[in-house]
Amino acid sequence: MPLYHREIGIPKAALATIAGKNVRLTYTQHAMAEALRDRYGIINKPPFVATLDPEKIFEVEAHIENSGAWFVTKIAMRMEYDNRRDLIVVLIPAGQPGVLKVKTLWTNLRTDKHVTLQKEKYERITV
Repeated sequence: MPLYHREIGIPKAALATIAGKNVRLTYTQHAMAEALRDRYGIINKPPFVATLDPEKIFEVEAHIENSGAWFVTKIAMRMEYDNRRDLIVVLIPAGQPGVLKVKTLWTNLRTDKHVTLQKEKYERITV
C-alpha cells in the first residue's frame, strides 16, 4: 500500500477524503498496552473523539480504487495531549462509518523536532 508523508507530499485528493471529519476513536489491545508503557509516562486520558485536521496529519497510507476514488487505510497524526507532550496516534478503519481504530499510540515531547525522516519509505507525488 502506498505510504505518503507530509514533508514529501500527500495527494490532495486522498487528504480531501478525510480532512475535517469528526470521528469516534476505539482502541486496540495493543494501543492500550502502549498507553501504559509510554517512555514519557502513562497515557491515562486517551481521546475518544478527534477531528482529522490536515495540519496535524503527517502520514497517510492510501490507494486509488477501481472507481477512481481514494481509499485511506492508515492515518498518523499528532494531537495535543498535555502541557509537555503531544500524542501520536495511528488510525485505521474500524468498519463503521465515523469510527476509526487506534492501532497504536505514543507521546513525543512538544520540544521534539523530529528530523529522522526515512524518505525512502514514502511515495513521491507528482501532482
